[in-house]
Amino acid sequence: MLIVIDTARNQLQFELDAQGRGGEILTVPADLDIGERGHLLGLELQLPDQPPQAIVLDDRADPYARTARVEATCLIGPDGALRRVTVPRRGPGYELSYPSGNECWIDASGARHCAITRSG
Repeated sequence: MLIVIDTARNQLQFELDAQGRGGEILTVPADLDIGERGHLLGLELQLPDQPPQAIVLDDRADPYARTARVEATCLIGPDGALRRVTVPRRGPGYELSYPSGNECWIDASGARHCAITRSG
């Protein structure tokens, strides 16, 4: 998974399938789990006619964690696979500070990820 920070649009883009490009674009409700200092812990998407899908970035306990409901833009491939998710970094009552820049982290499954920044 590649996470792109789009500073021009102030959004995060999760590239789950870098190989696939076509598909259907849907806007769906999502819950962002946000920790201390705006650290993104994960998100849960509710795609139509499917059980909730979670993307976990950090599964450590955080006493400051809170959840914000947002609208996520999803690209669904012709095979039904989730290819890309885009969420706003700021909204009513929340702001995501991390991941930012070229920060790298290890997700819940042990995989290493580094965010990249796109400013244009």
